[in-house]
Amino acid sequence: INISSDLAIRAPDQRVYSPTLNFEDIESYKPLGYSVVKTSLIGMTKYLAEYWGHRNVRVNALLPGGVYNNQPKQLVENVKKRTLLGRWANVDEYEDAIVFLASDSSAYMTGQSIVMDGGRSV
Repeated sequence: INISSDLAIRAPDQRVYSPTLNFEDIESYKPLGYSVVKTSLIGMTKYLAEYWGHRNVRVNALLPGGVYNNQPKQLVENVKKRTLLGRWANVDEYEDAIVFLASDSSAYMTGQSIVMDGGRSV
């Protein structure tokens, strides 16, 4: 995300046509360090939802867990042990959530972050 941009949500006639979707990280729910920056994206999602809401712009976020992609075996096993479902996600498991957030099915949803991490952040 380029947080210095308007996120390309204004059309030339100043009308808004589509929702904005942020991708965050489940580590934003963990203690300090790396999570400080990631947590700010949750705040930014809420802020932008409030800022643009009067123009019917919806801003939501998806916090995906790790996607298996031939990572080192030790890392794979470590993450599996810390994930309630005991596995990494497959990339296609996020598709429906992304479509939902970008569609009219989530028309009454804004400023929210959906966590899809197999239970790792619990």
